[in-house]
Amino acid sequence: MIGNTLVISIIVLTFGVLGFAIYNNQSRSEDEVDSTVADSNMNQFVSCLAENEVVAYTSETCPACFRFAQQFGGYEFIEPINVECSENPDECQQNMQTGYVPEVHIDGQVLETPPTPEDLSAATGCKLASVEQ
Repeated sequence: MIGNTLVISIIVLTFGVLGFAIYNNQSRSEDEVDSTVADSNMNQFVSCLAENEVVAYTSETCPACFRFAQQFGGYEFIEPINVECSENPDECQQNMQTGYVPEVHIDGQVLETPPTPEDLSAATGCKLASVEQ
């Protein structure tokens, strides 16, 4: 009797562990798909910004620049519109009007404050897609 109970307990435990592993892996896969879709949407959005002559002058050592970049998912996402001033000091000196980073231009016009992605979407007409979670 104890042997049968032990065997049944082991079987139930095994199925429980397998079920959890399968569920956890499936959940992780769905998160990865959502992340890939979000990355693709942000890449399309930033490409549209670049086509609309949006330029962001930043410095990776600047906390405000970091916060600006994080709104887009990080510096890697804003690369098409970003001019890193520590790497391109001449370009920044020649084109920046305030001398303070982050400085964002749309078609050569300086925005008074660092814009959010929503601000840039409204100003350029670029679609900022969201992913339903």
